[in-house]
Parts: sequence; structure tokens; C-alpha cells
Amino acid sequence: MASAVGSAGRVWQMNSGKTLCELRGHKGEISSAVLSPNAAWVLTQSKDDTARLWETATGRNVSTWNSPDHVGWGGTFSPDGTLLVHGAPDYTAVIRNVATGQIVHELHGHNGGIKHYEFSRDNKFVVTACFDGAARVFEVATGRLVVELRAFRGLVDHASFSPDGNFVVTSDFDNAARIWQLATGDTIAVLRAPDTFRSAIFSPDGVSVVSVGGKGIRIWRVPHRLELRGHTDILWHLAWSPDGTSLVTALEGYGSTGLGCRHG
Repeated sequence: MASAVGSAGRVWQMNSGKTLCELRGHKGEISSAVLSPNAAWVLTQSKDDTARLWETATGRNVSTWNSPDHVGWGGTFSPDGTLLVHGAPDYTAVIRNVATGQIVHELHGHNGGIKHYEFSRDNKFVVTACFDGAARVFEVATGRLVVELRAFRGLVDHASFSPDGNFVVTSDFDNAARIWQLATGDTIAVLRAPDTFRSAIFSPDGVSVVSVGGKGIRIWRVPHRLELRGHTDILWHLAWSPDGTSLVTALEGYGSTGLGCRHG
């Protein structure tokens, strides 16, 4: 697991809680830290306007790139760990080869800061969620814009693929999560709640969508939903366990919570 406090990051061993290495070199607060699927690398984004790639075995900073903090929040790795994506100047996102650090493609078309990035499980597409009110899906092999998903009055906070890559779920400040068909760009469902949606993702089996907003969690299996409450701080992000039985949530403060879950 990778985490950060201030300008320093750490990589932890989950079962023991032992610190494996410290990541030092940023001149400003680290806003995100993402571990690669094979746990060999960490990608950090900082308010010093750089993104950095670190080797977890040694804590060595192997690459540093210009990545203005107002352009993109964080970044992520492809499922096979060979590529990464992060924000770049002029509201552009870039896909890089992890081994070489070289830019593979630039992803154009954004007119605001990029809040979230995600690769599809088959590595074919990247989706971005942008403050300009749109989510965009790009083809990884070419960098081509495949579809722009726009039906929002405010910024798009999060966008995520279904496990089969045929759908995208977005969350925005319009108190709604929307499910889109990738092939057509059509909205096929709108999920509404009283709170602003911070994040929404598909379950590992693709049957349900779980969302966080305010201090509650909602699990949607249209037309029904299950609400999980009890958090005392605002929720920002969440993730499923691979087997779909548990959720972990990230709170506005310095905390996280694990939840057992049954759905279906």
C-alpha cells in the first residue's frame, strides 16, 4: 500500500504494517500516491507541480515530470503495469511507458482540470473525469478520443469502467451517477441521491454500482439500493475487494474504513 503525508510518501506491507520504503524529494504536499499492480512502482502527484515515479524496492525516484497540480489530480497505472497516465500542461493528459518513462500518446480535448483517470481492464481504453463537465474515453493504442460523455451541470468528479469494458459510470456535482454505454455514448441509467456523488464504481461482477456521497454509501442494483451509514466524516473515494465481499472507503480526514458487504 502507498500513502503520503506532507511532502513524503511511504510504501507499507499490508499484513505486517511495516514500512518498506520512504519516498522523499517532492517540494510540496503530495496529493496522491498510487501503487502499480505488480507493486514495483509508485506514482505520486504533488503541489510542487510534478509527478514522480518511484521504485518501491529502493525508494529511488527514477523519473520526474512536469505535471501542474491544477491540471490533473494524481494518475494511475494500466492493469498490466506497463503504462501510466497523468496530467500535463495545457489541460492535457499523457500516457507513458513505465519502463522508459517516454510519452506514448497525448490525450487532448480537456478544458479544465482532470479529476480522475482509469484504464479499462483490457488496457484498450482510458477514461478521464474533468472539471469542464465531461468524461472522455480515449483509445490507448492511438490516443484517439473515442467518445465524450457530457450531460452535466457541474464538474465530473469520477469515472470508472465496468469489468467488461462496455459501460462507464460517472459521478458529478449534480447529485447523480450516470451509466453510459461506451459503444454509443448513450446514458442508459441515472442514479440520484440527496448528496453529491464523490465516487461511483462497478462491483467486480458488473451487476451493481456502489457510490459515496456525504457520509453514506449506496449500493445500487436497479431498481433497488442498499445504504451503509455510520461515517462521521465526508467520504471521498472507495474500492471493492477483488472478490466483491468488502469495501474500503477514504474519508475527508486522515482515515479509512473497511466494510463487509453482501449484495445480489
